[in-house]
Amino acid sequence: MRENVIYWDGFLPVEFPDRTEVLDISFLPTMNSVENPEKEVNEALSAPSGIKTIPELVKSGDKVTIAFDDPCVPGKTPGLREGILLSVLEELKKAGVWKKDIKLVCATGLHRKWTKRELGWAIGKRIVDEFGYRLFSHDAEDKENLVFLGETNNGYEIEVNKLVADSDLLIYTNFLSNIFDGGWKSVCVGLSTFRSIRYNHGPGQLFGTPLEVRIDPSSDPLHSTLNEMGEKIEDVIGKNFFKIETVCNNKSEMAAVFAGTMSSTRQSALEAQGTQVALDFSGFDQSDVLIYGLPRWMPYATFSRTNPILNVLGFGLGYLTMTIQLLLKKGGTVILVSPCPDVWDEMHHPSYIEAWNKVLNLTHDPYEIRDLFEEDFAHRPEYIYKYRYCYAYHPVHVLFILYNYYITNEYIGKVFVAGANDPWVVRHMGFEPTKTVQEAISRAEELHGKDCSISYMRYQFPGVQTV
Repeated sequence: MRENVIYWDGFLPVEFPDRTEVLDISFLPTMNSVENPEKEVNEALSAPSGIKTIPELVKSGDKVTIAFDDPCVPGKTPGLREGILLSVLEELKKAGVWKKDIKLVCATGLHRKWTKRELGWAIGKRIVDEFGYRLFSHDAEDKENLVFLGETNNGYEIEVNKLVADSDLLIYTNFLSNIFDGGWKSVCVGLSTFRSIRYNHGPGQLFGTPLEVRIDPSSDPLHSTLNEMGEKIEDVIGKNFFKIETVCNNKSEMAAVFAGTMSSTRQSALEAQGTQVALDFSGFDQSDVLIYGLPRWMPYATFSRTNPILNVLGFGLGYLTMTIQLLLKKGGTVILVSPCPDVWDEMHHPSYIEAWNKVLNLTHDPYEIRDLFEEDFAHRPEYIYKYRYCYAYHPVHVLFILYNYYITNEYIGKVFVAGANDPWVVRHMGFEPTKTVQEAISRAEELHGKDCSISYMRYQFPGVQTV
């Protein structure tokens, strides 16, 4: 059986054993696209859930902040994002809010800041030119513009951008709502700092029981933590935020859009896609061996270069953690297909280079990585400067990616990387290189038996070229 497997910028023809089961997976629900996105957005804004309309919430002289997802998030750009923001701005105009009293903030969390040109690609040049210096990326290290709002009952510290507390109204536009994104993650991560994000991005904290989470997203441990933090924020500042949640389908087009409070829009978005997502992943038997290819593209390498950490640990094992749990037997073998070139971006990922040369030379244990390096990386002055002024990812971000070693320690038995240009690169990450997929399959058969079950995942993922 012959298949064309995703391989960096192209595809690699591979002969699979006849017993291989081919799985067609979509990481966004296969829902119909709305015919008129602008109409859908305006209807949602005119009848928000659990909160008044924008013109009823603000008036002339009020200070308004519009926060939005950063360009890492896939979706039709700039059309969809620009259209939503223009509709929101029109609502503020109806309310008499002066343009000088409106700020637009790209909710980057600990991602890098974005240039004006990059933001123009994401939300449209018109908006970028119109708002100038009142459009900017969140800065998680700008101490003068951060505020500490206390601790939750479970001791989660909450530190966010001052605009969250000081604005008369915060409007958040979520361009892609799914099981993992949306809801309170928008504010509690996107407009927060390391002081708070560390409570939900540690080893194992993004690692849940996948089937339960897909059937009942309320069981998601990540969003349970974020919900507690978000409820504390609203309690402290004494007002609700206005949220717009957009559900995109497997074409990266709008399938549904909701406006209202954080909790109501999150619930509506989950209900809209929940049944379809469950259907897309139903009926699969777990296999001994799971095979899939890796592209050059990775969200954290948007407008940048994909390095081995982002390619294998970030995309191959991190982004696909729940899929691996759904499709692979515990202790099974994963075969990744990638050239995995030894390529690095010194501007956007400087701390990744040190992590590669120093951290991975010492350990692959996620808890040891956290204990030995998290505080050091999080506060290193030279990296903080590059994050604040040179468009680099926050230095601790690389450690969050390395925490994906958790799944290899707790769930996967063996990881092979087939087709790597330099076997040393794969071994440095603690995995086994093979020249071909067939060689990796033979090695897996030695572990699980000649008749072991094999699945090949042929997937659709936003931003990834498909056959």
